[in-house]
Amino acid sequence: MPATNHNYEQVIAWYICTAVAFLFVALRFWIRLTRFRQLLLDDYLLVGALACLIIDLAIQHHMWNHNMAVPSAASFADFQEMMRCIPPGSSIYILSLWLIKLSLVYFYKRLATRTNLQRMYNVAAAILVATGTFLVLLIVFGCWPVSKRWGNPAAGEAVCPKWLDPALYWLMVLLNIGTDVMVLVLPWSMVFSLRLPLRQKIGLGGVFTLGVFVICASIVRAVLSRRNETMLTCTVSMIETSIAIVATCLPAVRTLVMKDRTQTSGYELSGRDMPAAREMKKPSAVDVNGSDEELVTSMHGRIVVTRDYLVSQEERGMGPPLQNTGLRGA
Repeated sequence: MPATNHNYEQVIAWYICTAVAFLFVALRFWIRLTRFRQLLLDDYLLVGALACLIIDLAIQHHMWNHNMAVPSAASFADFQEMMRCIPPGSSIYILSLWLIKLSLVYFYKRLATRTNLQRMYNVAAAILVATGTFLVLLIVFGCWPVSKRWGNPAAGEAVCPKWLDPALYWLMVLLNIGTDVMVLVLPWSMVFSLRLPLRQKIGLGGVFTLGVFVICASIVRAVLSRRNETMLTCTVSMIETSIAIVATCLPAVRTLVMKDRTQTSGYELSGRDMPAAREMKKPSAVDVNGSDEELVTSMHGRIVVTRDYLVSQEERGMGPPLQNTGLRGA
């Protein structure tokens, strides 16, 4: 049955959120292919998240066509159709957010290549895989057969136990916000370990701290869901996922914005590091993921990092680590 409500502005917002996320992912891919000439695992994970967002948009629009915005106008057939959309819609929502978080963790892991932070990021990735799989399985098989979700008790049909929805709600809220906080704080140990000016550290950390907005959206969504504000819950879900995708793409976009600046500026080395810098006549390279990546260029006693990997002088077998290193992001 076509939608009898006129709540079009929220539906338009869904499409705007999806379009913005698509634009940033496309920009990220363009930067990767034109400047770095390769795509890595975090790029593919982000594409998966974008695909989930598009599928979620289609599911929500289908629910809107069945009077999701005006439940009082929905027939029992509409109610059943909307309930059929809940398991796939919720699973796709969880999958999209967890793919974004895994993409960020893999990005952090690459930045921390050959450091003692690798184990921490491996543990974080394992936690995300375990919690995401657990939630999706619980959504799909928590009430089995799934037809119980739209059963008619008046007709003697089986329905889900009353405790299931509250339990699933709190698990989703706690695991979603908990993993958001985990992913948010992960890069700060790396940011503070960089030998950069404080303002540069704050600017770099600010890119990661955009995840705060995602956490705020998660909290708002949880409150709306608790109040059974289905339409607003769907809208905030789209906003939450879109902000997360945009925040994940910003480090790549930052390399485009900072291109001219990083080509002409760097960080002064201390006196004891100047001889080593003079030896770096050509861009240095290291084999990362089976490909030679141009990493560091010496420019008149300054160091400019031209890729999203952090390589110290010590790792290259050239003596003590450099005092200052510029980081451009992915």
